Amino acid sequence: MQTGLPVSITFKDGKLQTVARETAIRVNSEGNAWLEAHRGKPGINVTGHWYEKAWGTLNLEQDEATGDVIGSSNDYDLTGIVNGKKLYLILGYTAKFRNDYSAVLVLNGESALEGKHESGLMKDEGKGRSMSLVKR
Repeated sequence: MQTGLPVSITFKDGKLQTVARETAIRVNSEGNAWLEAHRGKPGINVTGHWYEKAWGTLNLEQDEATGDVIGSSNDYDLTGIVNGKKLYLILGYTAKFRNDYSAVLVLNGESALEGKHESGLMKDEGKGRSMSLVKR
């Protein structure tokens, strides 16, 4: 069960460095490696409710400092990372340690996330099926 509480807090020289939150889904080691390979400084905030007919509403919450993203939709739990203006997202069924789908999305304006998704982990951002989420 998600508690909303951090799972770890890191201090260095008495100053807060990071607060790690629970992830929405438990991805396998390959999924964790895919997210970590895309970690960088976040340049956007994707917190909010995003909608596309095919996916329904995706509810995202981003940690502004780390870029870590957690969330949920009607069918999936979500975890991801924001690097620059890109959102790297894994969509999976709860507690299955699976990477059912992945997406790479770019913020377009203030109210659209556009990009591609595919089954499993995306290996080539130029391939996959279109995905366009509108902020509600």
